[in-house]
Amino acid sequence: MPTKRLLPERCTKDVNVYEVRFQNMQWNWRTYGILCVPVKEGKYPALLRVPGAGVRPYGGDVWTASQGVVTLEIGIPFGYNDDVVPPTTAWAAAWKSTPTSPVASASS
Repeated sequence: MPTKRLLPERCTKDVNVYEVRFQNMQWNWRTYGILCVPVKEGKYPALLRVPGAGVRPYGGDVWTASQGVVTLEIGIPFGYNDDVVPPTTAWAAAWKSTPTSPVASASS
């Protein structure tokens, strides 16, 4: 069953931002994403943003949602489940270890 958690620090007056997770085919493995929903009631088109190659952080598409489009940006799980490593920790660790990451460059 999909779940969503409000990220109040990412919300704006026009957009609510949520971390969402979906159960994968394999037990205890999840796909995570950032869902951005316009605050104003109504019907909206939707945009699904899928990951390209490589590891990168993502925070959702708040700007597009502020223009009246529901957006869902998903990532590829790194081979963990919720009971072992929280997703934000795994993403941050993977991103920081990427040679082209500005964080990795700054810490070298």
